[in-house]
Amino acid sequence: MKLKLYIIIISILFIFLNGCQNEKILKKEQVEKIINENLKSGDPENRIINFLDAQKWLYEFDSCQKRYQILCPNCEKKRYILTARQIYIYIYIDTENSNSFKYAEVLHIYTSF
Repeated sequence: MKLKLYIIIISILFIFLNGCQNEKILKKEQVEKIINENLKSGDPENRIINFLDAQKWLYEFDSCQKRYQILCPNCEKKRYILTARQIYIYIYIDTENSNSFKYAEVLHIYTSF
């Protein structure tokens, strides 16, 4: 009886923690491709913002580094024993050329617990 209860509880927890993933999980290479297809060097800042909003990515502008820092909620995340890996995106702007798109970096960032 207890075994059945444990199996049911574990099953419910598994479903709850994983959820129903309707969104496509993006890998680093796919994110790079999406950015390269949509943003070109010299694109104005409003195009960058419209692109980020359309992707539903979380972002903020770092004025000291002159870049947008982006967290992609539907990007690949991996958990290891004591660390986790996540994709971070940095979009640099050219402040000397009316805040236009300069280039983008897509990185795997590792964090520890």
